[in-house]
Amino acid sequence: MKENRTQNDFAGSLAFGAAASFVVGFVLGANQARIKAFLGYHFPHIFVLGNKQKRSKGVEPTAEELLAIADDIIQASLRGKPAGNCLIANVDQEGAPRVRPINPMTVSLCGDENKKKPKAIFFTNRRSRKYQQFKSDPRAELVYFDPMGISSVRLAGTVQEMSHDDAKSMWKPRMQGFVQEGPQDGGRYTTYEFHFHRIEVVSMRHGLATTERQDWAPYTLLRDEKQNEWIYQKTTPEQQVPDL
Repeated sequence: MKENRTQNDFAGSLAFGAAASFVVGFVLGANQARIKAFLGYHFPHIFVLGNKQKRSKGVEPTAEELLAIADDIIQASLRGKPAGNCLIANVDQEGAPRVRPINPMTVSLCGDENKKKPKAIFFTNRRSRKYQQFKSDPRAELVYFDPMGISSVRLAGTVQEMSHDDAKSMWKPRMQGFVQEGPQDGGRYTTYEFHFHRIEVVSMRHGLATTERQDWAPYTLLRDEKQNEWIYQKTTPEQQVPDL
């Protein structure tokens, strides 16, 4: 009897351990991105700065390198999240700032083979406040941020409402929760193209920190529309942090 009880206790302990391991594994797996962001924010010298890419002092990134870093930050901000870490900022009819989370359907930093402008596309409801705000002032900025890498990308430009046919071609079933009637003619559903002419990058993970500049300015790309390319805005001597 005692031997059977010991065996049962042992089996019970194994079952409890297996169940506990499953629960812990599930919780950690489901919250992996959140845990990484927490550790990166509170212990950056260990989880971010200790693994950041090395960059020689005074060595400027090329436009191509900065574009690749910006794209990497955008992808990292979207990883493991349905909507990702993205905000859009604009001004209302009274000139007051407005910021809200947004989930762009697409974002292209380089345009395409037909030399179209770099752009992001997002949808909205014609009854929303930002729709009326964009009618009075089309200027906007998108910000993607990666908490784990202490990195962000800011895109500055203007929005333009797309034609109804183009908007219909972008319709996805998941949008039904925001616009119940769908992409009907004259309905509430519409889409915007956001054309940006400026990209600003800050990234501790990639060794591009504002602390390396006297004025804390971000690393910046400006769009040359005539040449259809991004131009890197080099650091001036006044921006460089002197050796202490």
